[in-house]
Amino acid sequence: MNNHTKTAVVVTLILTMITLNALLSKRAEASPADTCTIPDVVDLMLGEEDTPEVQAPKYEFVKIPESINNKQAALLKYAHDVATADGHEDPSVLQGLIWQESKAGGYPGYEVAGDEYGLTVGKRYYGVGQIKVSAAKDVFRRFPDEFAKYKGMTADEIIAYLIMDDKFNIRVASKYLWMMKHNETKRPVFVRPTNYAITAYNRGLGNTYDTDYNNWHYTVSVHKHKDTFIKQFNLANNIAK
Repeated sequence: MNNHTKTAVVVTLILTMITLNALLSKRAEASPADTCTIPDVVDLMLGEEDTPEVQAPKYEFVKIPESINNKQAALLKYAHDVATADGHEDPSVLQGLIWQESKAGGYPGYEVAGDEYGLTVGKRYYGVGQIKVSAAKDVFRRFPDEFAKYKGMTADEIIAYLIMDDKFNIRVASKYLWMMKHNETKRPVFVRPTNYAITAYNRGLGNTYDTDYNNWHYTVSVHKHKDTFIKQFNLANNIAK
């Protein structure tokens, strides 16, 4: 069995397990512990674990009013580190974004979204940042050196990484958000408003031109998260802006 065939089998396995999990529990009533666990063999079939550009240190998280698990806390800290390294003016925006998309991996069924609307596999949204395959490919083209490992991968292989590697997903989300903020077709580069970038992350650039991006419901929610829960989390854990 060649690598592409193995990856296709892995993706099929992942999607099947997620679908079965969804049938067994309602999203509104489930907790993060209810989600299915993918066997370790999947990682072996995908190859060596990717080495992220930003290594999140071991971290002792302080308890805060809203209950989150250690995985969510670690991913929120990692998102802040990645956003800082990528030069985002306010790293907490990326934290608020992954909280809006998946509660930083705590929302049941976050691995795959869009199937409930009849979207085909290649058009669905995957992982903690709810990334589409097309968005990931855009990031690979814009940042070829940082994502050289993924060049030439099939859609199934990209999907597998987006689902299985949360840190990879966050790095792609951070770069995609950066691309939504910077219009590099102009010289000098035109920097769009932050709210425009957040809305474009959700809707795409083409659908944002005629949108009241300051009041777009998704963008309002991201700010609500970052200005309340995320702010508390960062203060409690001594995470700078």
